[in-house]
Amino acid sequence: MNTSQDIYNYLTHVNFKKVTAFPVILDNALSGFFILNVSSTLKEQVMMYRSYLDSTSGRLDQGNFHHLMVLNALDPRELQNYIGGLSLISDSTTSKDAHHKLHIINKHDKGKVVNVDKNFVNVLKYINANISKPLTLEDIAQHVYLSPSYLSRLFKNHFNVNFIDYINIRKVALVQERLALSVAPINELSHRLGFSQASYFTKIFKQKCGMTPSKYRMRNKKIKKIYTISRDLSWLKDPSVYTVSQKFFDDKGIDFKTQDLSDSTYVYAIGDLSSDENNGWIYTVNCIQPTTSPVDVSVGDKSVIQWIYTGIENF
Repeated sequence: MNTSQDIYNYLTHVNFKKVTAFPVILDNALSGFFILNVSSTLKEQVMMYRSYLDSTSGRLDQGNFHHLMVLNALDPRELQNYIGGLSLISDSTTSKDAHHKLHIINKHDKGKVVNVDKNFVNVLKYINANISKPLTLEDIAQHVYLSPSYLSRLFKNHFNVNFIDYINIRKVALVQERLALSVAPINELSHRLGFSQASYFTKIFKQKCGMTPSKYRMRNKKIKKIYTISRDLSWLKDPSVYTVSQKFFDDKGIDFKTQDLSDSTYVYAIGDLSSDENNGWIYTVNCIQPTTSPVDVSVGDKSVIQWIYTGIENF
C-alpha cells in the first residue's frame, strides 16, 4: 500500500470496526500508526499490546531519532475520520506539503518552534470543548497526537504559563460566573468543573482569588453580568487588556463603549448595560482587579480577562 488512498480503501474493505490503531509519536509529532486486527481481541489485550509496542519501540536504534512513543488506541470512528482525511490529499502532493496540510509534523529552526500554531489551535479547541471535565496533560496529548512533554513546552512557549495553571484559572473563572449568577451549591459547582474533591477546589480557588468560594459569593451578590475572555493565540504579541477586549466584543458584534478621561480610558457600556449611579463595569485579569486602565495593563502571562457589571459598592 503506497498511498493514503490505498490505506483507506484497505481499511474500508476489512471494516474499520475490526481494527484499531496506536498513534506513533516520533520526535514529538505524529508519525504513523500501528494497525491491529481486534475482531477477536479483548479490551485488556489491546492495552497489553500498546504497552508491548511502546516498550519494544523504545529499544530501537536511538541514532535515527530522538524519541518515540506509542499512544493509546483510537476507537474505530476516530481512525476512520483520520485516515479518511489522509485520503483527501492528492497522491501527487509532496510529502512536505502533505505534512503541512495535516499539521502533523512540527518543524524546528535554530531551537525555536515554528509552524505549530495549528497544533496549538487543536489543543485549545479540545480544552474549550471539555473545560468542564477533568483535564490532564496526558489526556490532551493523546487527543492531539503530541507527546505530553512537548505539549507542556508548547504551553510554556506560547502562553508563558504552565498547563495546570492555565486549566485551573479557567475553571476558577467559570466558577466565579456561576457563584455570582446562580444559587447552585459550591460542592455541586466544583464537581461540574471536574474537581473530584471540593476541598482541593476550594484550595485552588483561594490561591487564585485570595478568598474562599463562599466568601466570593457573599461579596458579589450585586453582579448582574460577566463576560469571560480566555487566552488564545491572538494574545501572542502581548497586547493590552483593552486591545484583547475590544477585539473579543467586536468579533461577537457586541458594543464596547469607552470614554477617554484625563489619563485613562473608561469603559462605560458593554452591550445593553451602561454605567449609572448604581452599577458599572469593572474588569479582572486572572481573577484579580487591577487598579489601572485596561489600556495600560498587558496580558503578559495572564490567561483570563473578565468584564463584570456590578453594583457600585464592588468598585
